[in-house]
Amino acid sequence: IEGLFRKNKIEVIRGIGRLADGQTVLVKALAESSAERAVHARRILLATGSRPRLLPELEADGQRILTSRHALALREVPRSLLIIGAGPIGLEFASVFASYGSHVTVVECEQHAPPMADHDVGAELLRCLERRGIRFLLGATIREVKATETGVEVVVSCGDKEERLQSDRMLVAIGVLPNSENLGLGSLGIALDKGCVQVGPGFRTACPTVWAAGDLIGPPMLAHAASAEAVAAVEAM
Repeated sequence: IEGLFRKNKIEVIRGIGRLADGQTVLVKALAESSAERAVHARRILLATGSRPRLLPELEADGQRILTSRHALALREVPRSLLIIGAGPIGLEFASVFASYGSHVTVVECEQHAPPMADHDVGAELLRCLERRGIRFLLGATIREVKATETGVEVVVSCGDKEERLQSDRMLVAIGVLPNSENLGLGSLGIALDKGCVQVGPGFRTACPTVWAAGDLIGPPMLAHAASAEAVAAVEAM
């Protein structure tokens, strides 16, 4: 991508940006002492993406408690892995780490998995994964999470039963949140719905010079969808 940028003479400014008005972005470099730089443009495309969603009052340390990004950077296969969430992200990692030899347990609060899938298809998928040794706890509620010296200890309840699970690592895979904070949207009348930027035809926001695409505007939060949305937005410009 950097090579494509150089070939097409695209300037890359590294920093944190926010909208000052419909045609100005203020960018603060990552060094704290740096002043903000004003970048002017006739049109602006917001594509700030998303970040992993976490359980309330839980922090991912990247060692015992992981997000999907931490899991991709692991240098060794955990002997056991507890995955919270049986959506696409959770099931993909469950399949991968089970193939590597991890003992995988998946905890899901819904009574079926994947939660958004057709029930018959989901049931067949779970049977295939269970035959590979992956354990599922459906309709389960997380009561307690505690990092220990050797791993993670989690208390879950299923109905009237409570179970204490121990694992080397815990992966929280309960979805993502759009990075829509501190962008200066409110002053331009750009609306949010559950944190997602609202767009109209051509992916244009309520501000006529600002467009948005990708995870920032909500589902489907997938890389190929984001690319297609960005192409459509630029063509609309």
